[in-house]
Amino acid sequence: MADNIKLASEVTFLQAAEGDAAPGPKRFRIVAYTGAPIRQAWSREPVVIDLAGMTLPSTIPIVMGHDYSLGSILGQGRPSVQGGQLVVEGEILADSETARQVLALAAAGYEWQASVGADVGRHLRFGEDQATTANGQALVGPIRVVRASTLRETSFVTLGADRSTAISIAAEEVAEEQIMADTANEKPADEVIATPVVEVTATVAVEPKVEADADVLKAEIANLNEKVSKMEKLIATRDERPAVPAVHVAQPAGLTPEVIEASFALQGGLPNVEKHYDEKTLEAAHKARRELSIGEVLVQAAVANGYDGSRRVTASTLRPILAAAWATHSISGILSSTVNKFLLAGFDGVESAWRQISSVRSVNDFKTLTSYRLNGGMKFEKVANGGELKNAAASDESRTISADTYGIMTSVTRTDLINDDLGALTAVPQRIGRGGALKLNDVFWTEFQDDASFFTTARGNKKTTAGALTLANLKPIVTLFKKLKDADSNPVAVEPRLLLVPVDQELAAAEIMGSSLIQSGATSGQPDRNVLAGRYQVVSTTYLSNTDDYYLLASPADLPVMEVAFLNGVQSPIVETAEADFNTLGVQMRGYFDFGVAKAEYLAGVKADVS
Repeated sequence: MADNIKLASEVTFLQAAEGDAAPGPKRFRIVAYTGAPIRQAWSREPVVIDLAGMTLPSTIPIVMGHDYSLGSILGQGRPSVQGGQLVVEGEILADSETARQVLALAAAGYEWQASVGADVGRHLRFGEDQATTANGQALVGPIRVVRASTLRETSFVTLGADRSTAISIAAEEVAEEQIMADTANEKPADEVIATPVVEVTATVAVEPKVEADADVLKAEIANLNEKVSKMEKLIATRDERPAVPAVHVAQPAGLTPEVIEASFALQGGLPNVEKHYDEKTLEAAHKARRELSIGEVLVQAAVANGYDGSRRVTASTLRPILAAAWATHSISGILSSTVNKFLLAGFDGVESAWRQISSVRSVNDFKTLTSYRLNGGMKFEKVANGGELKNAAASDESRTISADTYGIMTSVTRTDLINDDLGALTAVPQRIGRGGALKLNDVFWTEFQDDASFFTTARGNKKTTAGALTLANLKPIVTLFKKLKDADSNPVAVEPRLLLVPVDQELAAAEIMGSSLIQSGATSGQPDRNVLAGRYQVVSTTYLSNTDDYYLLASPADLPVMEVAFLNGVQSPIVETAEADFNTLGVQMRGYFDFGVAKAEYLAGVKADVS
């Protein structure tokens, strides 16, 4: 699952206008994204980021190399969408050694790269030949569209998208011999499966105006060139290193985000875990499960982002560990992916009889949609010798449906994190998923049973005093269904397929559908064959409040009696995780679900009203 995107671009320093009284801040401009399809490691399809769905803060921080310490702050940027492109304009405000080196190297002609990061809120996959639109252009699948995202920050980086940021930082701080010793039994950094990112490159020029002493400038450039040369040598040495046989590697698959997620899934008892991860990942997760906990993963993420305090999660260390862990938002992806799997398990664990009797549609927004059924003289007429066709005198009937949002918020508390309670990542989202399914059932069956004007004797789709569910009483219901006529008195001519019953009648329905013989009794000549055996699929639900009434329905593929709409086709709740607000110590979780329910075709079923 993708939790963030990074748009790698080059930086244009803007020349100060002639006549300026003072140079002022060193301004720059980045065309971060043009709106075109791009490629990424976590998606088989090209990816398009819908700029209309991107949340842009008024300002974002500009830092060096994704380092959030005070000495790495460079300035601030102002993001905007201009002409269908994502643009970040800003200033180098700092007067630190890092800021002076950035400007000095730019003055010498070095083309700085910028890594613009954003969080992914929602993305959709469009299959072969499926059409959609984004950024004012028509798109045809297969393609994946990021419909909702939030811009977070911009970093100046020294290497392009095909080089690891971690390697470039380490090369400035650790001796080459030490790096070789520490990584001798590890996979090369460029093979580690990192948090999925989107990368796109733009070409720009560099024209800074820097006023500095010539000798100082030359010394700074020479110093930076030496560091860049050392990094390139280290990377070349790493790339040339022969592959290490798997038998000598302490952790064959590495502690990648996927391995951490799989370990949490194993520890939490995720149902059918083998369907979510491959054999190699599960093997690595099984070996690491005793060493991986919520606290350990938070500490690892915090250390990777520069945290150098105590590695034990306590009341005093929790706040700085959480702040550092969420600095690059990779931890959010691990937690979100884990909790979403348990949420889906909880959602799927709740009765879903509604799926069997309804059609499903996707909607793009929360507007009310109207559907029409044509009535009138649509039956073909014989064409006269002159070949003239008669106009159909058609009328229509309409129905409406719209999606609404349902949701809930909860937290992994400070106590849960200090106690290293994995249940907070497994049981809590599972309950959120269950809560989403329960709400969908409540809304669906409340709408279905509000049928005073839907199933009526005037329409011919209701039989009063139908009698309890027996073979003898079911036969008239079958006949009533087959006699249904539309508004023009034409036969509906659709076969019934489903027998919907409350759980109180489930066994009786199963006996009728499962028995091929009937007891003849004392009446001479009575048939002993059950002509309805196996003819209809029994669908039972605990949500029918009247435990005696039952329904004979058409298949929703032929004629749906109910309709369910999901926003953007997402048919299960979405759960998101984030560091809690300042006044709360912990991790927040929110689950939300966008759907709507409406009655569809009254000619799709017959109600047997027993009362």
